[in-house]
Order: sequence, then C-alpha cells, then structure tokens
Amino acid sequence: MTSPKVADKSKASAIGKPSLGVLLEKPQQQIPVGLAAPIDLTLSSSLRPGQISVVVRLGDGLRLSEGALRYQIQTGDAKLPLSVSVIADEPGKYYVDVAVTDETGTEAISHKALSAIVWAGAKPERKAAAEKMDSGEGRVVLPAVESRH
Repeated sequence: MTSPKVADKSKASAIGKPSLGVLLEKPQQQIPVGLAAPIDLTLSSSLRPGQISVVVRLGDGLRLSEGALRYQIQTGDAKLPLSVSVIADEPGKYYVDVAVTDETGTEAISHKALSAIVWAGAKPERKAAAEKMDSGEGRVVLPAVESRH
C-alpha cells in the first residue's frame, strides 16, 4: 500500500498528524505557592505572516493575577512572546491550556491546542519513589501458595 503524497512538504508533520506550526517554548514550569508568579507561554512558530488568536484557560486551582486570557498576535516571527501571572493557593500540578487559531487562513491546519504543566511548590521526585521500592520499604510480601490437582 502506498502512502498519499503531500503536495507541500512544509505542511507535513515528522511524526503523527499534521498540525498548526506552533509549540510552547516551556511546556513545564514551577511557581511558588500563594504568590503571584509569571508563566511563560512563549510560542515557537513556523507560521507564515498573518494573524492568530490565542485563548488561555487556567486549570482549576490557578487564579489570574496579571495579563489577559485572549490575544490577537501577528505571526511571521519565530518566537511569539506571551505571558500571564497566576497564583496557586495549594501545592500541586496544574495545567494551563492554550488554544491557537489561524485567523488569516494561510495555514492548511487552522487550530492547535497546547498545554503547559505548572508545578506549584516542590516538584515530586520520581527517583526517590524508585529507590524506596528497590530498598524493599513499604512492600508487603505475601507467600505463594501452590496446589496441585
């Protein structure tokens, strides 16, 4: 079976489905608990000159301190700066969703949804959990019982 030919290779995605040519520069960030802190939502862009609309949605547990949740941005630059300040009252993992729409119709794909992970307080260590399992602490070992019929 042959794959369909792509007319414009610049619109082809290396892996997965084709999508609008924007990415978050910093998809994971850390902020303090209870204090207003900036979240860098700068977009890397491979879009042609035109205009995009960007809608930011804060996940449950995050409050907007400064900035806007809707933007109209002129494209053509490789980096599109975007930032909001948020407050997280509790430590934990939060999401900031970013919806990008090509308003000028210059791209084959007109929408893309992105998410940034925001850690409030200390980010949990995965390595510590793995070491705990290796040491045997916290594990309950049950005897194996075999029966033959």
